[in-house]
Amino acid sequence: MKRIAILVFVICSTFAACSNDDSTTQEEDNAALKVMYDEIISLSSIKSLPCTNPEEWAFTGIGARPCGGVASYIPYAKGINITAFETKVKAYNNAVEAFNKKWELFSTCEVTSVPKAVACVEGKPTLIYQ
Repeated sequence: MKRIAILVFVICSTFAACSNDDSTTQEEDNAALKVMYDEIISLSSIKSLPCTNPEEWAFTGIGARPCGGVASYIPYAKGINITAFETKVKAYNNAVEAFNKKWELFSTCEVTSVPKAVACVEGKPTLIYQ
Protein backbone atom coordinates (compact mmCIF):
# COMPACT_ATOMS: atom_id res chain seq x y z
CA MET A 1 0.00 0.00 0.00
CA LYS A 2 2.88 2.33 0.81
CA ARG A 3 4.40 1.73 -2.65
CA ILE A 4 1.11 2.64 -4.33
CA ALA A 5 0.93 5.90 -2.39
CA ILE A 6 4.50 6.77 -3.40
CA LEU A 7 3.79 5.87 -7.03
CA VAL A 8 0.64 8.04 -7.08
CA PHE A 9 2.61 10.92 -5.54
CA VAL A 10 5.40 10.64 -8.13
CA ILE A 11 2.94 10.50 -11.04
CA CYS A 12 0.95 13.49 -9.76
CA SER A 13 4.14 15.47 -9.15
CA THR A 14 5.37 14.70 -12.66
CA PHE A 15 2.14 15.93 -14.28
CA ALA A 16 2.12 19.07 -12.16
CA ALA A 17 5.76 19.87 -12.96
CA CYS A 18 5.39 19.32 -16.70
CA SER A 19 2.16 21.17 -17.33
CA ASN A 20 2.23 24.48 -19.21
CA ASP A 21 0.23 27.44 -18.02
CA ASP A 22 -2.58 27.01 -20.52
CA SER A 23 -4.65 29.85 -19.11
CA THR A 24 -3.50 32.19 -21.90
CA THR A 25 -2.78 31.83 -25.59
CA GLN A 26 0.52 32.69 -27.22
CA GLU A 27 -1.14 35.73 -28.82
CA GLU A 28 -2.42 36.95 -25.45
CA ASP A 29 1.02 36.52 -23.89
CA ASN A 30 2.61 38.33 -26.83
CA ALA A 31 0.12 41.20 -26.47
CA ALA A 32 1.00 41.51 -22.77
CA LEU A 33 4.69 41.70 -23.70
CA LYS A 34 3.94 44.42 -26.24
CA VAL A 35 2.17 46.47 -23.56
CA MET A 36 5.22 46.11 -21.30
CA TYR A 37 7.57 47.04 -24.16
CA ASP A 38 5.51 50.12 -25.04
CA GLU A 39 5.65 51.25 -21.38
CA ILE A 40 9.44 50.90 -21.44
CA ILE A 41 9.72 52.91 -24.65
CA SER A 42 7.52 55.60 -23.10
CA LEU A 43 9.63 55.69 -19.92
CA SER A 44 12.86 55.86 -21.94
CA SER A 45 11.78 59.21 -23.47
CA ILE A 46 13.00 58.04 -26.91
CA LYS A 47 9.93 59.48 -28.59
CA SER A 48 9.23 62.45 -26.32
CA LEU A 49 12.63 64.12 -25.81
CA PRO A 50 14.69 65.52 -28.64
CA CYS A 51 18.28 64.34 -28.66
CA THR A 52 20.63 67.30 -28.76
CA ASN A 53 23.49 66.03 -26.60
CA PRO A 54 24.52 62.36 -26.76
CA GLU A 55 26.03 62.64 -23.27
CA GLU A 56 22.48 62.90 -21.93
CA TRP A 57 21.65 59.41 -23.23
CA ALA A 58 22.63 55.84 -22.34
CA PHE A 59 21.49 52.41 -23.51
CA THR A 60 20.45 49.09 -22.04
CA GLY A 61 19.77 45.56 -23.20
CA ILE A 62 16.16 44.56 -23.61
CA GLY A 63 14.44 41.26 -24.27
CA ALA A 64 15.85 37.76 -24.17
CA ARG A 65 16.80 35.50 -27.04
CA PRO A 66 15.48 31.95 -26.69
CA CYS A 67 19.00 30.52 -26.72
CA GLY A 68 20.21 33.14 -24.22
CA GLY A 69 21.47 36.68 -24.25
CA VAL A 70 19.98 40.08 -24.90
CA ALA A 71 17.61 40.45 -27.86
CA SER A 72 18.45 44.10 -28.62
CA TYR A 73 19.41 47.44 -27.11
CA ILE A 74 17.48 50.66 -26.66
CA PRO A 75 18.62 54.18 -25.76
CA TYR A 76 17.15 56.06 -22.80
CA ALA A 77 17.49 59.57 -21.44
CA LYS A 78 19.69 59.82 -18.36
CA GLY A 79 17.27 62.34 -16.83
CA ILE A 80 14.43 59.83 -16.39
CA ASN A 81 13.66 57.88 -13.22
CA ILE A 82 16.32 55.26 -13.94
CA THR A 83 15.32 53.02 -11.02
CA ALA A 84 11.73 52.71 -12.28
CA PHE A 85 12.99 52.26 -15.85
CA GLU A 86 15.46 49.51 -14.92
CA THR A 87 12.78 47.76 -12.84
CA LYS A 88 10.43 47.70 -15.86
CA VAL A 89 13.21 46.48 -18.17
CA LYS A 90 14.14 43.69 -15.77
CA ALA A 91 10.49 42.62 -15.44
CA TYR A 92 10.11 42.67 -19.22
CA ASN A 93 13.29 40.64 -19.75
CA ASN A 94 12.10 38.06 -17.24
CA ALA A 95 8.67 37.94 -18.89
CA VAL A 96 10.23 37.42 -22.33
CA GLU A 97 12.40 34.63 -20.96
CA ALA A 98 9.32 32.96 -19.42
CA PHE A 99 7.43 33.42 -22.71
CA ASN A 100 10.26 31.75 -24.64
CA LYS A 101 10.24 28.79 -22.26
CA LYS A 102 6.46 28.46 -22.05
CA TRP A 103 6.07 28.40 -25.82
CA GLU A 104 9.29 26.42 -26.38
CA LEU A 105 10.69 29.00 -28.80
CA PHE A 106 14.11 28.69 -30.39
CA SER A 107 16.32 30.96 -32.42
CA THR A 108 19.75 31.24 -33.89
CA CYS A 109 22.33 31.75 -31.20
CA GLU A 110 24.21 34.72 -32.57
CA VAL A 111 25.53 37.19 -30.05
CA THR A 112 23.75 40.55 -30.22
CA SER A 113 26.31 43.31 -30.79
CA VAL A 114 26.66 45.79 -27.96
CA PRO A 115 26.45 49.44 -29.07
CA LYS A 116 29.53 51.61 -28.58
CA ALA A 117 27.62 54.84 -27.93
CA VAL A 118 24.51 56.91 -28.49
CA ALA A 119 24.53 59.65 -31.11
CA CYS A 120 21.95 62.32 -31.89
CA VAL A 121 20.80 61.91 -35.49
CA GLU A 122 18.14 64.31 -36.72
CA GLY A 123 17.06 64.94 -33.13
CA LYS A 124 16.67 61.26 -32.26
CA PRO A 125 18.88 59.06 -30.07
CA THR A 126 20.60 56.52 -32.31
CA LEU A 127 22.74 53.59 -31.22
CA ILE A 128 26.21 53.46 -32.78
CA TYR A 129 27.74 50.02 -33.31
CA GLN A 130 31.11 50.83 -34.94
